Amino acid sequence: MKSLLNWLALAAVLTTPGVTAAEGPYTAHEWGTFTSVQAADGRPLEWNPLTVAELPDFVHDLTEASPTNRRGHLRLLAAKTAFRTLQRMETPVIYFRSEAPVEVDVEVRFPQGIVTEWYPQARPVPRRADELPRRDRIHWDHVRVLSPAHPAVFRQDSGGSHYYAARAAEANPLEVVRAGSAPEQEKFVFYRGVGNFEAPLKVVTADHARSLQLFNPGRRALGALWVFQLRDGRGAIQRLEALNGGHSREVRLTSDRQWKPQAELQSEISRGLQEDLVRQGLTESEAGAMVSTWTDSWFAEPGVRVLYLLPSAWVDEILPLRLQPPPRELVRVFVGRAEVLSPAVEFGLLRQLLRYSDGDEAARAEAVQSVRSLGLGRFAEVAVRHVVSSVPPNPQFSNHAWALLETLSKPSVDSPEIVRGNPPAASLTSTARSGASASSRP
Repeated sequence: MKSLLNWLALAAVLTTPGVTAAEGPYTAHEWGTFTSVQAADGRPLEWNPLTVAELPDFVHDLTEASPTNRRGHLRLLAAKTAFRTLQRMETPVIYFRSEAPVEVDVEVRFPQGIVTEWYPQARPVPRRADELPRRDRIHWDHVRVLSPAHPAVFRQDSGGSHYYAARAAEANPLEVVRAGSAPEQEKFVFYRGVGNFEAPLKVVTADHARSLQLFNPGRRALGALWVFQLRDGRGAIQRLEALNGGHSREVRLTSDRQWKPQAELQSEISRGLQEDLVRQGLTESEAGAMVSTWTDSWFAEPGVRVLYLLPSAWVDEILPLRLQPPPRELVRVFVGRAEVLSPAVEFGLLRQLLRYSDGDEAARAEAVQSVRSLGLGRFAEVAVRHVVSSVPPNPQFSNHAWALLETLSKPSVDSPEIVRGNPPAASLTSTARSGASASSRP
């Protein structure tokens, strides 16, 4: 009798319109990061998070510019609108696994944000000619999950430091075909965005910068937390267990006399964080790909930051995902990153801004180098703007501050690194002169 029922069930599948035997069970695993910047008192800060150098040119963005100028147009859009938000949704990728080929419709909604970049190509979003191209959702129709043995060809170019490592995970190749365009194949579905909502973790620098007060204002527990300190190639890490909703915890920062070399720290935290990600449901290769993607950002950028595992229910609320047909298993693992502007950084930056404003050419050059040594990287713009807003309004001081940032964004003779993620300084200067906040909210 049981055998007969099985045969009847199979016959129903084979004869149902739109359903084929190839549409067998599949799994979908996703990982991503939400990054926020917080002042020493825990206030969330708006910042310009549209980094462009770390993605390949073939990735699509909200300007839908030509492939040869796409990334430049995204930077230009950020400059024109002084685009600042509270959150950067960084590099979510969705992997699919299936023993046989299957087609899947993928829809991601971002009610409090905008999807800014994606690959492969998604369904076009209709808009009027005079409207900015914004999308609070993205939809991929008929994503072909190919056979695991399919000889897929993935695109490559010289850029994309935060893209290619995701291909190291074990997953089926995918293909998206759009009318009038060549098929696009990839190992995953990729997207990024910006949003305006507060992070589920508040970090306050207390006790003369000797400790951090971690507070979870939400109702859901945060997973494991990692406190990371790094300066001049040395630092420290501390791992904490879950932080329940409505609870707070004080963390004493490690004295620099107890710090370890950066390479040793990176190995230790990479291994530990990867184990935490696997416990959340990712496979070993997926967790390894995520850690590899963000090693240079999470563990190499100087500063004080807290990494923490976000509750899956929180992710589902902020970023609803719909897959059709539904997968046999869905895993979504996201890491929150709270970048903390410590009192020492804020004070040191203020000193150098005053030095630049009041000094001669030599003093200004020294001030620029001192600010470079703070290692602010892509958070330089938000740090400068935060410090400028903390002193009485002074147009001359503001203009000098943005002039310093303009100089800072250019390659140094001693270091070829460019401050990533900042819009052209001309737009920042004009914003400061106008006295407008110019924040753009989705």
